[in-house]
Amino acid sequence: MTDPDMVKELANCKSFDIGRPLSLQKERGALLGMGILASNGELWAHQRKVIAPEFFMDKVKVKSRLKICLKIRESLS
Repeated sequence: MTDPDMVKELANCKSFDIGRPLSLQKERGALLGMGILASNGELWAHQRKVIAPEFFMDKVKVKSRLKICLKIRESLS
């Protein structure tokens, strides 16, 4: 994105102000349900708050180390 006005406008928006298109919910509702990928507004904000701790850097690092250890164990057996 190179238009400074567009960048300013998007920076001032909250993600639940922008929302997901209703066509996404209609076309892929059976696949996605009402999860974070297809939800809007307060439902999206609640779901994001619930999963946010899983993406804290310390948890990501621990999970990465665990995967590396498991790969090493697999390669040794």
